[in-house]
Amino acid sequence: LNIGCGAVTSLGEDIKCLGIDLAKKLEHGAGGRKYIGAAPDITGDALELPVQDSSVDFMVVSHLFEHLIDPTKALREWKRVLRPGGRVFMMMPDHSVMPSMIIDYTHVHAYTKDSLSNLLNLAPGWTLLEIEGDCAWGTIRATLVKDYEDPDEVLT
Repeated sequence: LNIGCGAVTSLGEDIKCLGIDLAKKLEHGAGGRKYIGAAPDITGDALELPVQDSSVDFMVVSHLFEHLIDPTKALREWKRVLRPGGRVFMMMPDHSVMPSMIIDYTHVHAYTKDSLSNLLNLAPGWTLLEIEGDCAWGTIRATLVKDYEDPDEVLT
């Protein structure tokens, strides 16, 4: 799943991924989406995904997390739909590089590598595999994996 996909319709020719966005097709948003119409496959909320439990292998969450008023609720919801061992690939502005809340008024949270790491390490049921700050265009990249509830579980 590409959550908060906006106008992004492809992650590459070899990667099958459904786009989910709160905006309907061709609807314009605010902030960075003011001039670009949305192109989701499914209209839905990142906090209440229209997806079955344990049915998703991976999620891409690019420049969405900083817009969520309740990021912990999002993490619980994403854990619900991911299979054990499923991954979340996140990207967001790095506040230590640029003051993103001033640049985009739709940002309700600002993260640094350390603040994001602290939050994600407190979230039950997740393992933070990797986090990198000050990446391309002043972003943070992080990879989370949903913990296996039973050691015999296998990602199928």
